[in-house]
Amino acid sequence: MKQSQHPPPITRSLSARVTRRGCLQLASSGAMGSLVGAVPLMALASINGANPLLLPSTELIYDLEGMQDGLRYNASATLRWQRNSTSYQAELSARILVVFKRRQTSQGRIAGNALQPTVFSDEGKRIRQATFDPVGKRISYTESGDAPWSEPTQDRLSVYFMLPQRIAQARFNKQTAITLPVSSANSLSTWRLRMGGREIIDTPMGQWSTQTLTRDKQEVDDTAAKLWFGGVDDLLPLRIRLEDSDSTWLEQRLRSLRPLDDLA
Repeated sequence: MKQSQHPPPITRSLSARVTRRGCLQLASSGAMGSLVGAVPLMALASINGANPLLLPSTELIYDLEGMQDGLRYNASATLRWQRNSTSYQAELSARILVVFKRRQTSQGRIAGNALQPTVFSDEGKRIRQATFDPVGKRISYTESGDAPWSEPTQDRLSVYFMLPQRIAQARFNKQTAITLPVSSANSLSTWRLRMGGREIIDTPMGQWSTQTLTRDKQEVDDTAAKLWFGGVDDLLPLRIRLEDSDSTWLEQRLRSLRPLDDLA
């Protein structure tokens, strides 16, 4: 009898030897039939006592495609995510149509099982910023008035790293949708994301089995979104598509990733 070509699932007895780099190597294995999704939560939880449903510190490189001001473009984007047991930083940067540079940053605390943003900034033609005040329960914007803050509130970057935990909660509770407040750099909106079935997608990193989430527009100015999460416990945002009301759209697909050092 031929031996299986696939390694056996990692068991709890191996969890103490799983390193952050090794975990990411497993997470980045996109080919169908690989170890994607096979690593137990205990293996991830062994990394510095980390929350098992938060991605380890990672740099993700995406192929970017979109439409802006009637012009179609192709570019690349870099999403850097770094954390320790109590805080995180995220940065998304891209250069679009040669002359236009976009940069978003988020930083905040890790409070129990949740991310709690403190500052979110969006730098394009100008810099806009949202500041979160959990004590005063307000969000302040540099270009508009305040908005109410509540504990689940995320920003346009932190939401990608918080959603895997919400996906797991929804599955456990047999829910078909996820609702949470999400702040841009100038306003707060409610994202209601429908959970779809598993979907196999192709990316520059290979083929993945993914969990899909879809946000339909409720208001004219809403951003429609479809998100694909995969890898170990669906921690990786593999593909992201956003559409605005003015025919502007953006889609990014994961090309590569590498581990980063944790925050000091």
